[in-house]
Amino acid sequence: MNKPARKDALSRRLAMFWPTDQVVIAAFALLALGFIVGKWHVAGGGSGTLIEIDDAEVGNEKKNFDFVVDLNTASWSEFSLLPGIGKVTAHRIVQSRERDGDFFCHDDLLRVEGIGPQTLKRMKPYLLSMEVAEKFRSEDVNNASTERRLAK
Repeated sequence: MNKPARKDALSRRLAMFWPTDQVVIAAFALLALGFIVGKWHVAGGGSGTLIEIDDAEVGNEKKNFDFVVDLNTASWSEFSLLPGIGKVTAHRIVQSRERDGDFFCHDDLLRVEGIGPQTLKRMKPYLLSMEVAEKFRSEDVNNASTERRLAK
C-alpha cells in the first residue's frame, strides 16, 4: 500500500510545473499561436496565393530590386548566378582577381578564360558599374575607420 503513495509523491516532485502553472503557460502558448495565425491571415495566407517578389510592395510604393554583382568583391557563388557563368568560370573569375588584381572595367573580364565578348554582353546588365562600386567601397572604408576610432 505504501508503493502507490510513494510513486505519487515522486511524480509530484519530478513535475516541472504545477497544474496552475501549466494552465498559464498553455494560455500564453495559445495567445502566441493566435497572434501568429492572425499575422499570417492578414498577410494573405488565407487566400492560398504565393507572394510574387516582382510585385512586392513596401508600404504603399512598389520597389524594384535588381540583382547586381560587384566584380571586385563578389564570391564565386555570386558569379555563378550570372547568365552564361557556371561554377568553373566563376572560380576562374575569382582566381583572376586574386592573381592579377582588381578589375578596373567590365572589359577586364575578357582576361578570364571562358569569357568572350558574347558572355560579357549577357553579363553586363548584372554587373555593378565600376563608379558605383568604388563609391560603395570607399564609404565602407570610411565607416570602418570611424567605427575603429569610436571603439578606442
